[in-house]
Amino acid sequence: MPRDSAGNYTLPAGNPVVAGAVIETSWANHTMADIGNVLQDSLSRNGDGGMLVAFQNVDGTQAAPGITFTNELGTGFFRFGTADMRMTIQGTAVVRYRPDLSTPAGSRVPLQIYNGTDWVDVGVASENFTPADQIKLAGIEALAQVNRTPAEVKVAYESNADTNAFTDAEETKLAGITAGAEVNRTPAEVKVAYESNANTNAFTDADVTKLTGVEALAEVNRTPAEVKTAYESNANTDAFTDAEETKLASVTAGAEPDQTPAEIKVAYESNANTNAFTDAEQTKLAGVEAGATTDQTPAQIKVAYESNADTNAFTDAEQTKLAGGYNPWAVKTTTYTAVTGDQLICNNAVTAFTVTLPASPSAGNTVILSNAGAALVTVGRNGSNINSAASDGSLPNGNSTQLVYVDATIGWKEL
Repeated sequence: MPRDSAGNYTLPAGNPVVAGAVIETSWANHTMADIGNVLQDSLSRNGDGGMLVAFQNVDGTQAAPGITFTNELGTGFFRFGTADMRMTIQGTAVVRYRPDLSTPAGSRVPLQIYNGTDWVDVGVASENFTPADQIKLAGIEALAQVNRTPAEVKVAYESNADTNAFTDAEETKLAGITAGAEVNRTPAEVKVAYESNANTNAFTDADVTKLTGVEALAEVNRTPAEVKTAYESNANTDAFTDAEETKLASVTAGAEPDQTPAEIKVAYESNANTNAFTDAEQTKLAGVEAGATTDQTPAQIKVAYESNADTNAFTDAEQTKLAGGYNPWAVKTTTYTAVTGDQLICNNAVTAFTVTLPASPSAGNTVILSNAGAALVTVGRNGSNINSAASDGSLPNGNSTQLVYVDATIGWKEL
């Protein structure tokens, strides 16, 4: 055999020859025949003849493919692994073919191209899909999922424009709206559209009010006797005579026929100006004369009193005269206007003040002053002279005086 099973050629025995060896037929013919067989078994580089058996190549790699080209050794085909043949261009795998050995058959695409990131299917075995399957598959979007939940489907759907979801209530509401209904009709347009139908006569507001007050099945032509009979046929509709009506009109609304005296008393006194009198107050009231008043002025009381016998009035002067000419002693600590007959002790240790003499005095009127305090007391003349002078007097601490009115010239005379 000129070649072994691996294709390696070995010269026949007796080769190679050495210098000085004699060329003999037994050696030369045998060797030449063996070489001729080997050449016969070789493939012509010019394409003469063809392979008689399958052409075998090394697997190669992506960088050095087993089938390549003289001018571009990095481009060609190589065996990547079992049932996996790939095409490489300048050292980059771009196409691969893997026969469909999957289960079930047809679940793997044999031919793929490399897009720089992933291997992408470029075709399917047509024998695995019926024409109907092909049409069905063409109608399915890429990356469509068969196991999406209803919630996921809802979210995916509503993420598109004009896909607002309707609630069940909104769906019911929409179903109740007539096709072609308008949301922006004016009241006047609605009125015209409504009244264009039969039996849609418009009612004025007054008509509606009047109709509301009319009972269902009311009759307009009943006689008074019929009305009376119909009314009294109901429970609790006893007829009243005119006399009973008059009697009822005089009874206060809410009046009760069985109120106790205590209830009547409480009800009565809950009104204004209905104060109850005790027995003692009743006795007291009985002792008050008819026509007695509580708001008489002092002048009215004086007139009423003096209209009786033996009720002569005393003037202040007469009262003073009757009392002996002097009023009881009085202590004053601040400004004061004296009256005739005053006996005054002035007593202020800090603040000076004024005692003013009586106005329009009469001859013989008298005032007694004594200053027991440290502060000065001014004696105001009140329009009259003091000791014939038109000036106020003064009363230092520890001094006392009695002033008697004489006349307009002398005025008050200090004694």
